[in-house]
Amino acid sequence: KCPGWGMEFDFDAQECVESEVCDIPADCPNPCEDIDLEGGDYPYQPHCDEDKYVECNSVGGCRVLYCDYDKVWDDDAKACVIPRDIEELPTSLECSEQCDNPCGVQEDIDAENFHFSYCLSETMFSQCDEWGRCFAMDCPPGMYWDDVMKTCGMMSV
Repeated sequence: KCPGWGMEFDFDAQECVESEVCDIPADCPNPCEDIDLEGGDYPYQPHCDEDKYVECNSVGGCRVLYCDYDKVWDDDAKACVIPRDIEELPTSLECSEQCDNPCGVQEDIDAENFHFSYCLSETMFSQCDEWGRCFAMDCPPGMYWDDVMKTCGMMSV
């Protein structure tokens, strides 16, 4: 038995070699056949099911991997992401319309700055996602939002 995925034993050469096997359904084309890993192509490719993706080896072999629950493969991001087309959020999580939405500023998104103070309570904070959506989050009991430290901290007496 050969170590690692995508390897098989070549009895003629008496060594482990990369396998050309790609275990995906016949109605889903093998995305690994036309990529050049040594030429810089990315080893992770889309699968025909949006909640899966394919890891390729250098000889066209592949294995199917699964995104975490509630995520889908985004080929532009080359990662599993929360779907952009989610329109309805639980109302308990949406930021209040009484507050300005701090989310969606490109500089903050680029800097991965996704946490801000929440206008209705010092024991809450706004958490943003990369698509500009705002979620109202509670600090743990007895803690408040510290906008300098960008985290929940202990209440001062």
